[in-house]
Amino acid sequence: MSRVWSTRRPGDRLELLVADRSVAAYVVARAQPDDHQRLFRLPDRDGRINVGRDPLCDLVLDWDPAVAAVHAALDRMAGRWVVRREPGCRVVVNGQDVTEATPLDDGDVLCMGTTPLLFRDLTRGRLENGTLAASAMAPRCVSITETQRRVLVALARPVFASPPSDAPAANRDIAVELGVSVAAVKKHLNGLVQAFDLQDVPQREKRRRLLSEAQAAGVIGLRDYAGSAVRGERDGRGQEPRPSRRTTWHDRNAHHSWPPSGR
Repeated sequence: MSRVWSTRRPGDRLELLVADRSVAAYVVARAQPDDHQRLFRLPDRDGRINVGRDPLCDLVLDWDPAVAAVHAALDRMAGRWVVRREPGCRVVVNGQDVTEATPLDDGDVLCMGTTPLLFRDLTRGRLENGTLAASAMAPRCVSITETQRRVLVALARPVFASPPSDAPAANRDIAVELGVSVAAVKKHLNGLVQAFDLQDVPQREKRRRLLSEAQAAGVIGLRDYAGSAVRGERDGRGQEPRPSRRTTWHDRNAHHSWPPSGR
């Protein structure tokens, strides 16, 4: 596998544009603590790519002490990339822990250790804003529970509605949608504020910042609302339809209403 190293400079954008036109798949990593961009070109044939700190790995994340010597593997089988974690290691895809082999979609955000990685597979879909996606990718990894993710989806529902609203959902509306108490919603929101390290953000800005950070981390996006009713509509049981689980970077950047005006 050929490996390209770069930092955030004017040439980074050109490098990504070239990669979009010259390779089938690649991974963009954010190297800590300086938040440098590093691009890894993936081969266009079936096989295994080992990921870890060991210099003998194909994709080396040697700047991250939280990454194991061999942390995970990217397997290409019948043209489809799959991520597999090594025993005892943690891999997060779009904010959700994975425990088994997980197929990857173009635009998925992976976290290994403290390093976020944007996965691109141009054979399975082309992001119109791929270079923007790489430059705007969240600089840290976030892992949340499925219940917390459902709270985020409900919180953002008015923002993704048609017509969109500038204001996230109220706690009472979230509680009704999820069938929980308002106190439970507040507890989950407090946990999310800590997970995204937003404790020092002014209270009036926390909910909007929370949604912005959740989108950048790949936790929520337009796919969570695909096929669901617009704000105010309900299904036959009086509940809004439940969102789907997966989200891609294209979903998170294609909607014109985010960030809301006035931020």
